[in-house]
Amino acid sequence: MEERQEWYQRFLHARCAPFSRPIPPGTVSEGFVYKIGRLHLRELEDGSSYYVHCYFYDGERNHFFGRDNQSGLAVCNKKTVVFEEELFFHVPITAAVHIVMEVVKDYSGDDGLTVAWSVIELGSQASALPYYGQDANAPILKQKLYPGSPKFLLISKSLTHPGLEGAAETRLLCHPGLSQVSDFFPEYGFFNEHDEIP
Repeated sequence: MEERQEWYQRFLHARCAPFSRPIPPGTVSEGFVYKIGRLHLRELEDGSSYYVHCYFYDGERNHFFGRDNQSGLAVCNKKTVVFEEELFFHVPITAAVHIVMEVVKDYSGDDGLTVAWSVIELGSQASALPYYGQDANAPILKQKLYPGSPKFLLISKSLTHPGLEGAAETRLLCHPGLSQVSDFFPEYGFFNEHDEIP
């Protein structure tokens, strides 16, 4: 029992942002997996290291929220980076919830530089998703990448820029098994295989 309390205290101290989006009445939290695979982009530099930073964006209230997550480093080769990252989360499905993915160039200890970003509306994607573990036939989403910073969403709701030449290959999968462990981590938080969850 004491070990569980210590874990929960470490979890509370490690949260990067408060969970500030209320859960809409009458909705049920569902489990999902966001898989990030290959990323092609002309702006990437061969031999440089990159990581992806993912977090939630609320289109109704116009702010970023929840627990974010950062991938491990991957090295660019021929303008392509392969991440093979799986992020687990559970959320109530509404049209306002978006996933933002930021591609960041690593500078060895210094703050990274955002190279591109992408956004996907969760509500429009959530119907008829394939299940996690049965994703060999799951469609690969080719997410459009935009220049600059995703903070652009705070000042404009419309993406009029045509986007960069290239795409991020991702998959969004349903994971009903996460509902059995939803008490161990709250809604609107990304978790990967390296996070400590009892």
